[in-house]
Amino acid sequence: MAAGRNGRKIALSLSFMILGGLFGAGLALFYAPASGDRTRNHLRLKRERARRRAGVMSEDIKETMDRCIAEIREMTAQLMESVSAFKRETKAGLLQAIAEGKNVMSEEQKRFGRGQQTGEL
Repeated sequence: MAAGRNGRKIALSLSFMILGGLFGAGLALFYAPASGDRTRNHLRLKRERARRRAGVMSEDIKETMDRCIAEIREMTAQLMESVSAFKRETKAGLLQAIAEGKNVMSEEQKRFGRGQQTGEL
């Protein structure tokens, strides 16, 4: 007996759901702002407009990216030139310091050699 009641409740619920769906569809048709053909045309125009906008936006994005890439390349080239100049300056400075060190060393060797011969330190 309980199974029969549950079956009837389910059938009644499904009936109300189907009737509610049909009623909602009828109201949607009744309150639709335009006919099907007008609505389809309107949607088609909106889609074409959106497609054109997307094309324009993609071109803008492409141009912006191309400019950014060009700027990055230019900045990289400038950075590489700066690094090369820094390397040259540092190398020249190191070579000069080594040469000065050699000169001081040879002077000290001469002085030390003379001092030993004369008995001075």
